[in-house]
Amino acid sequence: MLTALSGAAVAGYQVWLQHQPANIFSCGAETNFVEGIVYWLGQRVPVLFDAPGVCRIRRC
Repeated sequence: MLTALSGAAVAGYQVWLQHQPANIFSCGAETNFVEGIVYWLGQRVPVLFDAPGVCRIRRC
């Protein structure tokens, strides 16, 4: 019961955050910053973004 209530509280908080104006929460990193880090890591350690496995697209 406690786990279910905790999950509901977290979900409610997430919904509340998503309905706030964007300029209230300005303490996070900008998207360009994150994209720059991902690009930099992809150039230096490409195995981090390698997706081995069987991924087949079925075309009919």
